[in-house]
Amino acid sequence: MKFKFKISYLYTLLFILSLTVVTYLSRWIFFYKFDPVYWENAYYESQWNVPNSPRGIGDEGVYRYIGYRLVNNHENPFNVDYWVPPLGKYTYGLTAKYFHNPYLASYLYYLASILIFYQISKIIFSNLHQRWISIFLFAFNPAIVDQITTTMLDLPLTFFFILFLFFFFRYLKSSQTTTLFLSALSLGLMAAVKPPYFIPMFALMAVILLLKRKQYKYIIPFGLLVAAGYALAYFPTYFIYHPNPIPWLRLHQKVIDFQKGNGGSADWFNILRFIFTRKYIGYWVGHPTLWPTNWSLLLPLGLIASIISLFQILTKKIKNDYLLFSSLVVIGYIFMNFTIDFWPRYLIPLIPLLIISLVLALNRLYLLNTLIILIYLPFLYLNFFPSSQSTLDYFRSRYQSQFYKDTYQMLDTQTLSNINQESWQQISNQTQYSDETFVPIKEHGQWKIKLTN
Repeated sequence: MKFKFKISYLYTLLFILSLTVVTYLSRWIFFYKFDPVYWENAYYESQWNVPNSPRGIGDEGVYRYIGYRLVNNHENPFNVDYWVPPLGKYTYGLTAKYFHNPYLASYLYYLASILIFYQISKIIFSNLHQRWISIFLFAFNPAIVDQITTTMLDLPLTFFFILFLFFFFRYLKSSQTTTLFLSALSLGLMAAVKPPYFIPMFALMAVILLLKRKQYKYIIPFGLLVAAGYALAYFPTYFIYHPNPIPWLRLHQKVIDFQKGNGGSADWFNILRFIFTRKYIGYWVGHPTLWPTNWSLLLPLGLIASIISLFQILTKKIKNDYLLFSSLVVIGYIFMNFTIDFWPRYLIPLIPLLIISLVLALNRLYLLNTLIILIYLPFLYLNFFPSSQSTLDYFRSRYQSQFYKDTYQMLDTQTLSNINQESWQQISNQTQYSDETFVPIKEHGQWKIKLTN
């Protein structure tokens, strides 16, 4: 017993040290200040409002700005960015309004996801080493860590999915009805983060487990509570101001119409290519070939482990309902991605299930599990220490296009202390770009641009 406690303390110390390093290397997010005036201007001059606008804005910029409007202006979620449900955006808006920093929500989602996944590991793994290896595989996965410094919706989506897994696995272990119903509510909340394309499949896999256990009486209540969880997510953004649910239901028709008219030309091989080779081919104009740094060896090994585990369960070589559910969801999720325009970050919610399948498959091969964690390091390095070239190229492009408000946001603190936005506009109009005048420097671990003259 004493030996186990010592090992546990060692794992805890290593985890805290690793988490501290990740936090330190992501520290620039704690110095960020949200500027609603800038983001309002950027949004209304972007492609979202001006067709073919040269001043584009990415999804994460939209989410943080719309989230702020949902909180600050009590905006109706069906009036702006209505094709994406409001829950994830709303949480970014909360920290943007009250702490002037939407990235705090990302970091809190990261910590909360680790904490809940730790509870899941205690349910599934009785072995101390397996439990801690699974935690390291999750907390320091490059795709998970990469989300700390964004305001995309994939980390909030993963958080609510992990919450669903925790309650559902608790139900599989204890058969407590309350935990089953809480899992349904969590799945409903997950449906309110991004368009709920995958939610019916998750619910179906849960129903398969209920059927396997002959718990027929819970199937309809489970489905109703998923719907209730989805509706609950609209309380702070819609129902608190518009209590009538009938218009709320009718407004979903325009969401459905938008999604129906938003079909793409899916490349079914793209997801498998990325999983097994890290190669990703963009589906937009030019079809660029990319090598994302959020890839890890967990993806191919976890998928292979899931397929093998499902085969072993179907042939009755092993019996494990956690593994059955994990394998079914992983394989179903991969197949569903064949039908849509795939992005690598879409795999983030699968990471906890891939870890479960892989760690159970490798059983007591701790050295191999540890090796997989170590292979994370090169990709984490690329995430934390990117080249300054991409920042410089983006700055040059915006500067030469006279988007002075965008370039002003990229200046270092010292330059900002000497130049206000009006002065910067004059400099932008009068000074030709040169690499000698604008130099990239690191500030709190993030690349910024310094004016040297």
